[in-house]
Amino acid sequence: MNENDGTRSFDTLRPEPKKPTQSLKKAPDLKKIITISIFAVLTAIILLFCGIIIAEVAYKFGADVKYTTISVPSSDIKKGDLLIVNKANGLDASVASSVNGKLENVYRYNSELKKENLDLVIHYGYRDTGAISLLPEVIEAFNRMTTDLYNETGCDDILLAYGHLTPKANTLEVDYPHQLGTTLDIKLSVDGETLRLSKNATVYTWLLNNAHKYGFVNSDPNETVHGTDELVPSTQFRYIGIPHATYIAESETISNFEQYVAELRNTYNSPSKPLIVESGSNTYSVYYVTAAEGDTVSIQIPENYEYSLSGDNSNGFIVTVHR
Repeated sequence: MNENDGTRSFDTLRPEPKKPTQSLKKAPDLKKIITISIFAVLTAIILLFCGIIIAEVAYKFGADVKYTTISVPSSDIKKGDLLIVNKANGLDASVASSVNGKLENVYRYNSELKKENLDLVIHYGYRDTGAISLLPEVIEAFNRMTTDLYNETGCDDILLAYGHLTPKANTLEVDYPHQLGTTLDIKLSVDGETLRLSKNATVYTWLLNNAHKYGFVNSDPNETVHGTDELVPSTQFRYIGIPHATYIAESETISNFEQYVAELRNTYNSPSKPLIVESGSNTYSVYYVTAAEGDTVSIQIPENYEYSLSGDNSNGFIVTVHR
């Protein structure tokens, strides 16, 4: 605009500059994208893995299991391989008679096994070759255990001190589980001298760490030397089967068979809530059935799996299913 006439000169007009526009977008954060992608893939893998595990468990322990109900005489709580035998729960006379009819002399039985299998390695002696008797399945399991013991430690000094024993009045030698033909005492025979098993720490530790793989459990972590108050490591092993021995061996709270049965009774007391035990490639489920009042007890058992049934000599039954 001229100062004189108040008019605007076009020469003085200038367009206002435009603000620059952002033609390029901010570059993506590749590190963040890669991190998110990796996280997403890992999450998917984990979910897939969990799904497979859940499906497998459901298959093994769920929908494919069909149960049928059987009636068992209540008196059968006194029969079986998993009996608690002590002063309060004595062995039924008929069961004791049945055990006696199945026993094999260990020395003679092993001699026959050796004829059939020349590769069988038997590396233990006998306090008295005519006195030690056990059930056949116990002898065979003990052979497998002592053979592996020899192969891994070189120990061939194992001595069988006791096997099956019958009650005798006024004696400290008889321990109640020995009446079942499934319990034995192991000692060492070194240069003709009988020694406690714990004198060889390597052998004793091997047995404590491996006996469950063959179905044996150390009957009690400690025992009292007869006639004294001295506590020493127990040398008594009882055959109860691989799943039960494995659970006791791996448990941080259960140390003996009686505690194990009590846990089954209190916690794993339904086929829908069994104890699951893995041993090698084998899977087992174990559950307890409390005996109700009456002449018979109803027990659910699987139709499509191998199973065994045993009384506990006190309150009920233990069902063991091999999956």
